[in-house]
Amino acid sequence: MEELKQKYGKVYEIVVELEDEDGNEVKKEFTFKKPQSIHFDRLLKEMSSKPSAAMKNFLFSLVIDEDRDKLESTIQEYPGAVAGITDKLNDKIGLNATVTIKKL
Repeated sequence: MEELKQKYGKVYEIVVELEDEDGNEVKKEFTFKKPQSIHFDRLLKEMSSKPSAAMKNFLFSLVIDEDRDKLESTIQEYPGAVAGITDKLNDKIGLNATVTIKKL
């Protein structure tokens, strides 16, 4: 992991738990670079016209080179995984932060 940190900076491992057609549990592990605001800006811009493509572009801009092919094959087999992985990466830039408001 230290080698990856030196190469890419902050990285996150995401484990995706899926179920195959026979009901067996399948785990896929990927390493992603930390999202920056530029990645989020692009995601928001593309979401209005092509949401699925926007999330895929987001993931492929952040996945480390070593996991790119594995991510591609996983997305082909489990296209819904894109949304879950995107959601977890967005957590790292505060998108899913709990925010409260009250009238003063």
